[in-house]
Amino acid sequence: MNENFEYLDQIATRASLHKKTLDQTKEFLIKHKIKDANIIRDALILGQVWASDLLGKPITHNDILMYLGTEEPPVADYNEIVLDEKHKNKTLHEILRLVIKRKF
Repeated sequence: MNENFEYLDQIATRASLHKKTLDQTKEFLIKHKIKDANIIRDALILGQVWASDLLGKPITHNDILMYLGTEEPPVADYNEIVLDEKHKNKTLHEILRLVIKRKF
């Protein structure tokens, strides 16, 4: 029974971090007045990849769609997406600045 609570706690922690990251990414994009759809898309996706890396867990395409709240039907894409080694120690804002400068 205790294992079930630990598992649920891990899920809650992960969902909370992804939600917080999504909110911070949106705030960043608004603050910097980003209107380019490609930059917005990339920032939202990379924010979720960053959050997953922070937890030490890989993220899949399906996970990203779920965390971003897309209305697209699920796809059978379970390939893992990981943060490149050279970006592992960066903060979320550092990652987002790289996306804006198109250097990511």
